[in-house]
Amino acid sequence: MTRNNSGKTYYGSFTANALSNSPDGPSISEYPDFVDAYTQVKRACAQAGRDTGIVAPDICEAIVRACDAILTGDYNDQFISKLQAGGSATTTNMNFNEVIAALASEILGDGRAVEPIDDVNHAQSSNDTYPTAMHICLVGRLDAVVAELRQLLSSLLEKAEAYGDERRLGRTCLMDAVTLTIGQTHQGQATSVARIIREVEAARDALYSVPLGATAIGTGIGAPDGYGRKATEYLAQTTGRPYRQAEDLFDAMANVDEIVAAAHVLRRASMILYKLAADVRLLSSGPQGGFREIKLKKLQAGSSIMPGKVNPTIPEATMTCMIRVRGWVDMVEEAADAGELEINVFEPIFLEAMIGAMDNIIQGSQLFRERCFDAMEWDLDVMATKNAYGTDRFVEVSEAHGYDHAANLRAETDPDSVHIVGDTH
Repeated sequence: MTRNNSGKTYYGSFTANALSNSPDGPSISEYPDFVDAYTQVKRACAQAGRDTGIVAPDICEAIVRACDAILTGDYNDQFISKLQAGGSATTTNMNFNEVIAALASEILGDGRAVEPIDDVNHAQSSNDTYPTAMHICLVGRLDAVVAELRQLLSSLLEKAEAYGDERRLGRTCLMDAVTLTIGQTHQGQATSVARIIREVEAARDALYSVPLGATAIGTGIGAPDGYGRKATEYLAQTTGRPYRQAEDLFDAMANVDEIVAAAHVLRRASMILYKLAADVRLLSSGPQGGFREIKLKKLQAGSSIMPGKVNPTIPEATMTCMIRVRGWVDMVEEAADAGELEINVFEPIFLEAMIGAMDNIIQGSQLFRERCFDAMEWDLDVMATKNAYGTDRFVEVSEAHGYDHAANLRAETDPDSVHIVGDTH
């Protein structure tokens, strides 16, 4: 079979005509993992069609081989449909139907034409194939999020081990508090990252439920009995993932709880990463007028007017990424609210927004870990001086001899301290 290196066009008239009706923006070819996911769905559907007698064995074989060819990446340029288009995901679905049909016709090689709708799309709708492909794509992306967060977790634990029992002055309301160890600081951060990893994994696992076989609105109209279940089983075999047909196809078509839940987990992940970067930024402030307890690697000049100034560039870049995550999550929520009756036609927005959120989580975390956190150092000399301002001994005196006694004792050494006035009996 001829590879697509000669400029041959495999998409058809539906795809070409739809371009003029779509807003400017990225095409689905710019999301190769989504192209792979949708192709895997079409491959599984062809096999289910063969098993249920609605697709001829030789046609099925040609479709499967066409899908395998697409999965090599050689035909990604044929998926020209815009990610965002009106009419739900019909344009995207037809782009796949047309390309697969054209390739399958070449494979048959006997003059017969594999039909985009009657063969490739038999017993399917964009309403059930698109969300299934989207779930597959998001599962892969969430795996990448977990992989990066695991590396960040490892870095946090290594830093906790490296500094161990070295003490630092804690703050509450940005004021001097009791001391704690650097190991405790990083262990606490590590625990928060480990928790969000578990939540991301749980959100990913919920996406193994797919509506394949629901066809238009959940009734399965146009598909033979058992078709959706068989297609989902083939999908699980091909991907090596435990995909399963949703228990209630009407719910799966009308509601997008799993996507929204995953988006909310990403928002929580962004909050954790934002605080981690912000705390490092604050503790590295100075070098004379701020906290200056953390020393960051000097990466670039920080001012075009103040010579020698160095900014916490990486922590701020990470914080920027996390702010962007929240914007993408807001988009998911808006699109979820816009669904009505039997389906949500704005699923392409979910795909773009979720990918945007996950990309920013991964990029922000990786940048922070590799360019900032792994190389940063705690200034033990600065902390040794500041630890003397810890309120540890006053808390201990208060526990042993009462609050008033401890407050009076502190007033002798710290004129800025304030004694709570009131009935202490």
